[in-house]
This record gives sequence, C-alpha cells and structure tokens, in this order.
Amino acid sequence: MRREPTFARLDQLAAWHEQQADPLARPFRRGVEILEHQQSAALFRRMVGNRAATDPNRLNLVGMLPLDAPGRWCERHGYRCTVSNGSIGVMAQRSDEPPVVARLGDTLVWNGEKITVQERPGLVTPPREDDAMGELVQWLGDQLDEDERIAQAACWDEWSDVWTARPPQASYERYTVVDYLDDVVVAVTPENADADSVGQHVARHDPARVLREVGAKRQLLDASNADCSPACRRDHTFSGSCALRWMGPVSEIDGEPWVRNEDGRQVPAPMVTTKWTLRLLALSYADRPGYRAEWRP
Repeated sequence: MRREPTFARLDQLAAWHEQQADPLARPFRRGVEILEHQQSAALFRRMVGNRAATDPNRLNLVGMLPLDAPGRWCERHGYRCTVSNGSIGVMAQRSDEPPVVARLGDTLVWNGEKITVQERPGLVTPPREDDAMGELVQWLGDQLDEDERIAQAACWDEWSDVWTARPPQASYERYTVVDYLDDVVVAVTPENADADSVGQHVARHDPARVLREVGAKRQLLDASNADCSPACRRDHTFSGSCALRWMGPVSEIDGEPWVRNEDGRQVPAPMVTTKWTLRLLALSYADRPGYRAEWRP
C-alpha cells in the first residue's frame, strides 16, 4: 500500500495537492481524483490564509490569503476595505482620512491608533509619472515659451493679434492678410499653392490663436506635473491635481481594463494617461531640436 508523503506545514501540503491536481503532470488520473485534489488544495490554502489573518496587529498580504481576509482584518480596526481581485491590492480608509494603500507582499500594521503599511523588503516604489517624464515636461515648457515669445513679437499693439484673410478686390490688388485696422500684415503670393488657401491658413494661425493654444497646453502641463498626495505615489485617485493620473492600478476582467475610484468602486479605465497626454503634446514639436524618438506615443 502506497503511503502519502508527510509535511511539516500546511502550505507544503497545499502545494502537493495542487501538483497532484495538474492534469498535464498526471494525464492518467481520473477526473474525480483531480477534483478531490483541487478541493483539498483550496481548503489548505484557505486554512493558511485564515491563520495569517488571526494576528490583530499585522496582516501579511500573501498570495494564499483569502480575498475576504483583509476586509475582516480592517473592519476589526474601524476601517472599510477594498480588495483588488487577483492582485491582492488593498485600499483601507477610515472616515475622511486619506486611504492606506498596500500591494501584494506588503504588511498592514495596526499600531494601536491607525493602520500603516510596511512595504516588503527590497520593494522600490516606482517613480511618479511626472518625475519619469520630467525632462519632457521641461522641454515642452520651453517650446511653449518660444511660441509665446514669437506670437507676442508679431503684435504691434494689444489689438493686433487678430488677423483676417482679404482676397483682392480688383485686378491690381494682391491677396493679403490684414489686421484690425485693415492694414496689411503680409502679402500672400505663393508660386504654386492657391493664394486663398494659404491666406486663410495664415489668418487662422494668427497670434491670438497661438496664445490661446499656449495657454491651454500650459494648463495640461500644470495638471500632469502637479504634486500629488503621498497616497497617489502608489494608487492614483481622481480628485484634484490627479485628474490626469488614472494610471492604475489597472486590472482586467474578461479583457476589459478597470480601475478603482476614490470610493473603491470599479470603473472603466480611461484611454488617456499623463504619459500619453505629454507625448501627444510633444508630437506637434517633433521637428524641433531636442525632440527624442522615445517620446513618440
């Protein structure tokens, strides 16, 4: 009679049942036997996870931890808890206090007054988006400064920033772009292109429009480069300066990406992120000195 192996720990026993339940490793095993090993493995994994959640002062976020264990542990200390299914990402919050965010491998610690996070050894918090793209932000700001300088230099008073295309009214007149006094800004005399198209293009890109675009793009830069609360270094939210930081953690359910909002609810992940926005802004200046190929979206 074959003897089953013995183990010193429950997690070892769970791993053995998981190995026995692998149909590729045991192709001749009957389906009912595979099912029994799967059920046994799940049971022992849950036992290990429940044991890990019994310490009221510390909770290690390990892969075998039942998904409901962090919630039960946090509720014990007056926190509501949201768990990211599949990655053991935990966000705990008490009343209106800033959320406490932890990931797989971290440890939740109760110090008698509040829950804190002890990061797993060797974990390096990734740089924030604005830190990683800092040089691109600086370069973009320089381009906008140059656009503004040139647009302002093209104006001779506070009303001369609006230009209008004026077709010739007689055979001896030329196609021109004029200012608010109907004075000629530039004569349009293309050798090959249509004069009206060129004139309309010049007028539509007058200093007033350039200055509006510079202002709008600067607001995007300010939003993407604004400081976040400490929690946003780990789990970006939707509020305040973080509006463009819907970076994650991004998870998937049936191929559909989603993130959690400030209330812990699952919402569809947005298509636009800070990094993507900055790269798209820089794309219009790709012909200027200093643009880098790695900045292309």
